Amino acid sequence: MQRNVEFKDFEPPKHITTLIERLTSKLEKNTKTFSPDAVYLRLMVEHNSARKLYTVSLTLDVPRKTFAAKEEQHDIQAGIRSAFAEIERQLKKYKAHLRQDHWKRPERREEVREMKAEAAASVAKESKREAFFSMVTPHLKRLRHFVRHLIQYSEAIGDLPKGNVSPSEIVDGALLRAYREFASGRSIPDVKNWLLRHALDQLDSVVLRVKEERERTVPIEEDLPETPPQEEVSSLGEEIMYFYQPDEDLKLEDLIPDIEVPSPQDVAETKDLQRTVKQALAEMPAETRRILLLRGLQGRSREEVSKQLGKSVAEIDRTLRSAREYLRQKLEASGFHFRPSQKRIA
Repeated sequence: MQRNVEFKDFEPPKHITTLIERLTSKLEKNTKTFSPDAVYLRLMVEHNSARKLYTVSLTLDVPRKTFAAKEEQHDIQAGIRSAFAEIERQLKKYKAHLRQDHWKRPERREEVREMKAEAAASVAKESKREAFFSMVTPHLKRLRHFVRHLIQYSEAIGDLPKGNVSPSEIVDGALLRAYREFASGRSIPDVKNWLLRHALDQLDSVVLRVKEERERTVPIEEDLPETPPQEEVSSLGEEIMYFYQPDEDLKLEDLIPDIEVPSPQDVAETKDLQRTVKQALAEMPAETRRILLLRGLQGRSREEVSKQLGKSVAEIDRTLRSAREYLRQKLEASGFHFRPSQKRIA
């Protein structure tokens, strides 16, 4: 039996290679009815350090048949054993069919074709998943940091009960949403903005669920907080500025088109600008800040924001104009300048 064993993103310890050799030898004994040159075993073991997960992909080619098994487990030994056990099960069933001459039945041949198609689809899906995690992994640390502060803010204003939702729950849900969109073939030019959008959408869905549950169970007279403490509300503005770094994605021209942004060399002035914008964002009503984020930083259309927040397009436009005017006043009061030719806010 020919074989090919690969390990991706880690070096296997001795006991793992010994286990693979023992399981391979056992499988080889069960394929002696076929020519050794016609039997090919492929094993790929990949380690995802971010998720502490091992993916074991195993295929076995025999004459007129390909078997495939795939396991994702945190325990590498359990994953390898399970994959080999699945291949042995498929092989045993296949040999039984051969003995009974089931190959002469047209429906059996169709079943085999379907199984081969499924195996090919499984390989393609694995390749797509690898591409997805390769793309998003560099942004996960900052996304978790951002989500943690969003949850703290939602708890502070009473949208979420304390400790009801964990950052990992929101991040995992956001990644699932993002993967479904990625798998559909959509091009993703700005990964960080894209992940933030899905995190916000996931948090919105959780807040809506909690609100519906609360309306069914919470007494009307219960007093829920309306205004969060200043130290809590300010964190959202800080984390928005953290996620959208000035030298990367944050373009204040997207919020206020005629702002004169300091050059990267003017470190002190850039920090003053960041501080002013943080404070202004923190002092805005939550809904106003959300509209500014969705329209100005994420670039969503007026119709998308209108549908998401349940407000008319006219209301979205008025709120956006008001938010930009408020930011302008704060920045002007702090000594920042605007281009005269674009003084008016559209």
